[in-house]
Amino acid sequence: MTNYLALACTNSEDSYSYHVKDTALRAIKIDSTDKYLQFNFCILALRYFEKYNEKIIPTKKLEQKMNYCYKNISTAEDTMLVNNMLLNYSLLGLYDANYYHFYNDIPIWLHNVSVYYKPAKLSAEEAVKLALIYNYYGRAFDACTILLPYIKQETNNIDVIKVFATTYVPSFEMIPEYKYMDYLRKFKMERPSEFHEWIDKHSFLYLQHLEIKNMFCQL
Repeated sequence: MTNYLALACTNSEDSYSYHVKDTALRAIKIDSTDKYLQFNFCILALRYFEKYNEKIIPTKKLEQKMNYCYKNISTAEDTMLVNNMLLNYSLLGLYDANYYHFYNDIPIWLHNVSVYYKPAKLSAEEAVKLALIYNYYGRAFDACTILLPYIKQETNNIDVIKVFATTYVPSFEMIPEYKYMDYLRKFKMERPSEFHEWIDKHSFLYLQHLEIKNMFCQL
């Protein structure tokens, strides 16, 4: 049963069927103490939530099962897998709260995301997506905090540089001003049309800064 659920979680779209869901629900009733079975069931439940916006068991019961997995962590690999599961659950909860206009719950889910993303080994691409989520909710400082480790590593990923440069404000005091100007120049050099559109449509007040004005005016 554990292997069956693992296959269903990682296989193609054909695996998401009534038979899979029915088997998963029967399996979880047969053995509710095996942590790997619990983990695979939770992953499958999250996939259904993500793909179909369907909760195959009540949210509270799903949380109980995820907490059971968390309490029974035994290896570093288990820790990473369970942490990423909880991160994905928090992101889905955030989406759900926004979709159904449960706006009072959004800060709670954002807090949960901030707890679980930190130990997660996010790729630069994943960090950009997460930063954009925080930007959507007006959390610019948090968005920059997510990208800062990649910035400090002198990343050449232009998406990281673009999102950081267009989100950052000097009052955050995360990097020296000259470094910020360097990132703006790189953004302009790599994507000049996006740079000019960003200034022209969203951040024209930046033109009060002479150095940024010169960047904007140079072809």
